[in-house]
Amino acid sequence: MKIFDEKTLIQLKEAFDNKLKNEVKILFFKSSETDKYIEETEAFLNELKSTTDKIKLEIYENEENNEKIEKFSIKLYPAIVLTNEDESITGIKYYGIPAGHEINSFVLDLISISGNEKALSAQILDRINKINKKVNIKIFISLSCPHCPGAVVNAHRLALENRNIDAEMIESSRFNELANKFGVSAVPHILFNETEKLLGDQPLDKFLDIIENL
Repeated sequence: MKIFDEKTLIQLKEAFDNKLKNEVKILFFKSSETDKYIEETEAFLNELKSTTDKIKLEIYENEENNEKIEKFSIKLYPAIVLTNEDESITGIKYYGIPAGHEINSFVLDLISISGNEKALSAQILDRINKINKKVNIKIFISLSCPHCPGAVVNAHRLALENRNIDAEMIESSRFNELANKFGVSAVPHILFNETEKLLGDQPLDKFLDIIENL
């Protein structure tokens, strides 16, 4: 199946050629019971990978590599982990296909992981570096939401800067039972350690205000 048109593939290639600094890895974890959604997600990743030799794609069925499943704390399928060459970055995850508006956060995440991240202020970096407790961030999104990518990028940037932080994009329509469990009615809906929440596309300092008080 074809996911991207030729114009989009050319745009992706240009973006990656100009902005990817170092090699990045995409780890795709899928269930053994493949459905159309999982097939589309795998096709999405394969087409994106075809635009540059700096993206490496590894595909695992859900019980194929328990070591990696444990290392990256995979809880749902399909799962996508974005990481660097030595896999020392463990907290940047997508549960569901990063299509629609989420292609923007996906591309920005890949560029940041490659070592070409946007500069943060010294004050924000200092606050991020001082986080010394485990933090899980769930960002419930819909693919048609124009405000969701900003929330995803911010959460994933925190996970990139501090290994104590695990940040998961969750597509609400795919995982609707989980979304209902946490009372998601509008997106982006951001949960911190499944207790505190933040709604909308908020700046990094708002994320940090909540994390510092967990």
